[in-house]
Amino acid sequence: MKDVYSELGIPKVINAFEVVSMYGGSVMRPGVAEAMAAAARGFYHIPSLNAAVGRRLAELTHNQAALASCGTAASLALAAAAACHSGRDEIIVFRGQRNPYDQALTLCGARLIEIGYPTHKAEKRMLEAAISARTAGLAYFAGGIFERYALSVEECAEICKSHNIPLIVDGAAQVPPKENLWNYTQKGASLALFSGGKGIRGPQNTGIIVGEPEWIDRIAAISAPHQAFGRPMKTSKEAIVGLLKAVELMMEEDYEAFYKTMYSGLESLISKLFSAADPIPDIFEAPYILPTGRHGQPYPRAVFSLRSTRSGARKRFMKALMEGGEPPILVGPLDESERAFYVNPFGFQSDEEYSIVAARIREESWRWKDNDA
Repeated sequence: MKDVYSELGIPKVINAFEVVSMYGGSVMRPGVAEAMAAAARGFYHIPSLNAAVGRRLAELTHNQAALASCGTAASLALAAAAACHSGRDEIIVFRGQRNPYDQALTLCGARLIEIGYPTHKAEKRMLEAAISARTAGLAYFAGGIFERYALSVEECAEICKSHNIPLIVDGAAQVPPKENLWNYTQKGASLALFSGGKGIRGPQNTGIIVGEPEWIDRIAAISAPHQAFGRPMKTSKEAIVGLLKAVELMMEEDYEAFYKTMYSGLESLISKLFSAADPIPDIFEAPYILPTGRHGQPYPRAVFSLRSTRSGARKRFMKALMEGGEPPILVGPLDESERAFYVNPFGFQSDEEYSIVAARIREESWRWKDNDA
């Protein structure tokens, strides 16, 4: 098959970081592209397709209702627009959860009301005090560092229900585990939003909205193809079908076996670099493997911490992995240390990529010793 990226002069990157949109999200599961191609061969009534796929997604994810979207940012915008009605135009957010994605909540004209602290735990009384006649809902960003200083989902749900406002949980990167597709709604969230192009490994421009039928119906009413707020956020029939196929395949997946494969692959990668027979230069502290991702996801990460205390050392080494040789290797900065980066194999496409990443780290380590130590 013709390699369109090579023809365009775009090098393939080995993604040892995260499933991020800047690098195309994840790679679709085998069978998803074929389902999309089959969906392209004809014309279908899109509202009927949305409804049918929504029912199937709800069944698969143990939810009351579901809807396909064109991504989690779009889902946030649609959920906010559905919530803002009858003079309600304020959405509460935790100060410790503020992030670049929350701007999607304001596309409908909503105003964000911050509560809590940026560096320590929020209190229930703060949420209670922030709710007024103008409150449209509470937006909650799930996962690891986001939840550190917020109330729990259960605490938020209890308060939101007592005031009859929706709790909207953004769990974009919180799959795997697949159980999160129903965990948040079972804890009381009115809506939970997920990316279809990250851990689900469906089309990059898709998302899933699950939750209470009332809110799913409100969102569907303002979504494409209807001439309403969500018209610019169109999800194609091919993407809708591809998303459904990806979810079906994920439900059948033996993720525990996949996790063990990733973990042993990282052990092998570390062994290649630090074996007594052929070690790399002594520029790193002892490497180790973290059992979870940045936001608590179940995938392992191998951590490499530079001994150098010079300012910007990690940034230079990471840049060298991306720009100093072939293929470019994208690794992630460890939040807990300014000198450490990590290798996350979730996006690796073959066992060979563990060896390639090890070889590139070895290559840049020798350059570092000679030029930047």
